[in-house]
Amino acid sequence: MESPDLCWHSSERHYILSNSTFTKRELREEELPRSLYTGEPVWPRHSQERLQNKAATLQSIAANTKIPVPQFENIYMKDGLLHLQTKRSDGVQLSTIDPSQKADAVAKVEETMN
Repeated sequence: MESPDLCWHSSERHYILSNSTFTKRELREEELPRSLYTGEPVWPRHSQERLQNKAATLQSIAANTKIPVPQFENIYMKDGLLHLQTKRSDGVQLSTIDPSQKADAVAKVEETMN
């Protein structure tokens, strides 16, 4: 049985983590934070442009360097909201690694880039 997607959001994005992909999208109006002064939604600046730039950056880094980045899958509109989808990249959070082993972990990543 496939596990359900994990979803959460920040003040600027909604995130969906599935078994194989990671998607970030713009927020719907009802998901936006509200101004303490006016009660109106606070729209993130240049929301679509920033997602488009992120997609282009991921593709450029992957094509022109050996720096490991999530693999770009798709950028698309759905329900009037821009979505950016990448393949899921599994890894280890540095906070879970013993401090004396962090330098070794970084060195292993650097080796893969050479």
